[in-house]
Amino acid sequence: MKKLVMISICLIFSSILSFAQENNVQVKWGKKQRLGKNTSLGNPVAFEDGNLYMLKRKPRKLFSKTAKYEIARYNDNMALEKILPLELKEGKKWKTLDQVVYMKEEMVLFSSFKNQKLKKNFLFFQTIDKKTLKPNNDLKKIAEIDYSDNSRYNAGNYGFEMSRDSTKFMVYYNLPYNKKEKEKFGFHVYDQQMNTLWNKNITLPYTDKLFHVGDYELDNEGNVHIIGRIFKDRVKLERFGKPNYKFEILSYYDQGNSLEKYQIQTEDKFLTDMQIAISDEQNIICSGFYSDEGTYSVKGSFFFKIDRESKAIISKNYSEFSIDFITQHMKPGKQKRIKKRAKKGKNRELYEYDLRDIIIKDDGGIVMIAEQFYIRVVTNTRTNSNGITATTTSYHYYYNDIIVVNISADGTFKWTEKIAKKQHTVNDDGHYSSYDVAVVGDKLHFIFNDHKKNMEYKGDGKRLRYYKGKKSKSLAVMVTLDANGKQSKKALFSVKDKKMYLRPKFCKQLLANQVLVYGQKGRNHYLGKMTFVD
Repeated sequence: MKKLVMISICLIFSSILSFAQENNVQVKWGKKQRLGKNTSLGNPVAFEDGNLYMLKRKPRKLFSKTAKYEIARYNDNMALEKILPLELKEGKKWKTLDQVVYMKEEMVLFSSFKNQKLKKNFLFFQTIDKKTLKPNNDLKKIAEIDYSDNSRYNAGNYGFEMSRDSTKFMVYYNLPYNKKEKEKFGFHVYDQQMNTLWNKNITLPYTDKLFHVGDYELDNEGNVHIIGRIFKDRVKLERFGKPNYKFEILSYYDQGNSLEKYQIQTEDKFLTDMQIAISDEQNIICSGFYSDEGTYSVKGSFFFKIDRESKAIISKNYSEFSIDFITQHMKPGKQKRIKKRAKKGKNRELYEYDLRDIIIKDDGGIVMIAEQFYIRVVTNTRTNSNGITATTTSYHYYYNDIIVVNISADGTFKWTEKIAKKQHTVNDDGHYSSYDVAVVGDKLHFIFNDHKKNMEYKGDGKRLRYYKGKKSKSLAVMVTLDANGKQSKKALFSVKDKKMYLRPKFCKQLLANQVLVYGQKGRNHYLGKMTFVD
C-alpha cells in the first residue's frame, strides 16, 4: 500500500451537535452531507489555518468521457463553507484530472489532455485560489508523452511522488517502446515552487518482460529510486520450488545521470515482499518478509541498510516469527495442529500478508506494518424448473490481522506484535474494511471497524467477524501500541448510535495530534476530527 502523502490527515465523523471524549481522545463531528448516488468526498487535498480542502468526485455519466469534480472548503467545525466545480477544459474538450496536491502553501492542480491530432498526451500545472476555489490563470504545460507509434488507447499515464520532507516533487511516466526493447521512463523533478530541478528520459537496463517495477521513491535530495523484481528467464515467481526472481533497486543520482544497482538477495531465504525508505542520512532502508515455503507465506521479517556513500550493506538482520506468534489469534484446534507440525520439524508460516507501509522514526529506526488480505471468488450455477441456467459470481474480501514490527536504527528487532482483526465482506470492494494508522508521539493508533463482542476478546477464545450490514453489532474501534508494543483497545463509537460506518481507507493524519475521519451510511456522509490530548 504505497501512499502519495501530500498532507497529514485522518478522518472521523459525527455531528457538531455531539462532542465525545474517550480518555485522551476527543471526537468532534461535522454535520451530515447528503451526496448523489456513487458520489464520494474523495481525498483530502490540504489543511491550512483550520480549513480543510477536499475533492468530491461525481460518477461519469453515460457517453461522458470524464468524471466531474468539485472542490470543497470546510471550516474548523467541519462545516461546508464553499464548493465549486473544477472546470477542466482544453478549448471545448475536457481534460483529465490527474492530481491535486498541497505544496509550499499552494494547492496545485495537475491535469492532462490527449491531443488526438498531434498524438501527444500533455500534462498541465496550475495553482488554485484558496478563497474562490477557482484555478488561477497560470496554466503551464510541464510534460508530454508522444504516442504517435501507439493507438489513442495507449497514450500513457502520469504518476506523482513527493519526497518525505515535502521539499521535492516528481512526475514520472512510461515512454513508448517496442515489445522486445528495454522499458523507458520520463522523470521530471521539481522544488517546492515547481521550479524544474532536472528532467530526463531514462532507459531501464532490463526489458519489461524480465523486470517488473514495484514502486518509486523520491529522496530529499531529488534522487529517484525504483524498486522491482528481476526475473531469471521468464515472469514466474517460482521454478522447481525455488525463487525465480530477486529484488533490485535502481537508484538514479546526479540528476539522473548516474545509475547504481543494488541487488537485495540472500543465499538461503526467499524474500517475498519488500519496501524501501530513504533515511535522513540518505541511506537506503529495505525491509519486508521472507519465507522458506513460497511466495504467499512469511516466516519472518528482514532489515537491510545500504550506505549512501559506500553503496555497501552496512546492516543486515533477520527475525523469525515464534510459533506462539504464528498461532496467535488462531482457533485452538488450528493452533494445536500447527504446533504439532512444528515439533516434527515441518515448516510453519503465515499466509497472505501484504506489506502496507514503512514508517521512519525520529531515532532512525523504522516500523513495518502488514495486513492479511485476500479475495475469494465464488461462482454458483443454478438451473430452475424451466431449464434456464443462471450463474452468479460473488467476491469475498478478507482483511484480517495486522502485523507491526519495530526495528531500531542499527537493525535490531525490538518487538513484533499482532493486532487481532477479522473482517469479511461480500461484493463491496472492501470499502469499510482494513484500517488507518496515526502516529502520535511514541504511540501508534490503529482505527478500524470491528464486531462489538470482540471488545471482550483477550487473545484467546472465539472471535467474531465484522461485516457491514449488522449495524447493531458494529463498532469503530482504536487499538493503541505504546513504545514497548503493549496493546490497548477502546471503542470509538457504535454504528447503531451514530448511524454511520467508518471508512478507514480515507483516513489521513492532519496534525501531530489530530486525525480526520470519514463516515458513511448510504448517501449520508460525515466528516470530523479526532484529537489526542495529554
